[in-house]
Amino acid sequence: MKMFFTAVILSICFTQNVFAQEISVESEKDLKAYLETFREARSLLGSGDSRLTASFDYQINTSKTSLVNENNKSVGFMSGFEYGVTNKVGAYGIFSYSNRNFFSESFLGDTLEDSVNSKSFKVGGKSVLVLEDKDVPEIVVDLSISTLSFGDTNEQVVNLKFNAIKSFDPIIVVGSIGMTRLLDSQETFLNFSPGIAFGINDRVALGTNISWDVPLDGNVLSSKDVVVLTERLTMTFGNNVIEPAVSLGLTDFSPDMSFSLSWSRRF
Repeated sequence: MKMFFTAVILSICFTQNVFAQEISVESEKDLKAYLETFREARSLLGSGDSRLTASFDYQINTSKTSLVNENNKSVGFMSGFEYGVTNKVGAYGIFSYSNRNFFSESFLGDTLEDSVNSKSFKVGGKSVLVLEDKDVPEIVVDLSISTLSFGDTNEQVVNLKFNAIKSFDPIIVVGSIGMTRLLDSQETFLNFSPGIAFGINDRVALGTNISWDVPLDGNVLSSKDVVVLTERLTMTFGNNVIEPAVSLGLTDFSPDMSFSLSWSRRF
């Protein structure tokens, strides 16, 4: 199944540039306006500006062996608030909640069902290190601390990430590299996320990115990498941004597929 959906999404990635070219850009001014909006959404707000964000996601993960079949589903919700302290510094807080349902059936016909709720609260800050220039991307550092509760387990998490953004009208190239440290379980992950977006006009864009988490636990196995490919449609309506997305897991440790819908409003 993963191979099938990989082919489907990769074909979307291949054709989205052609699709973008077929839709006429209303004007160069409109496109530049969208590029600026996209960059602000991915980097920082202006001084005194704020943004409210909410999202919903549904995740599916299945596995089948000669001994057991598993079918796991997850429903999640996230709400966040971000504030521009200055033109180069911002702060944010994010609350998320999810419910995961697990179902497994052995080759003997025995079944097991379980449900676990998880929630997390994250606070963090962003700062522009380098402003975008002709040959230089904009670089933003993002540091956050979060508390994760999963069933009866609690985890403190520290994340440090560097985001890069470079616009090549009508294309924006984005990328990030970071490190996540789980303080209680003493686990560390490297995070990579390259991506690209095509601005169709001042209100619509198509985007693709890959998120790759690599565990650094002294026994690194590539099969444990979590690699997710995401296709998204970004639509801007005044101060509101709506973004449906579909994601596909590319490794056995990744969820098979997830669907999400996010909304944000700038004040």
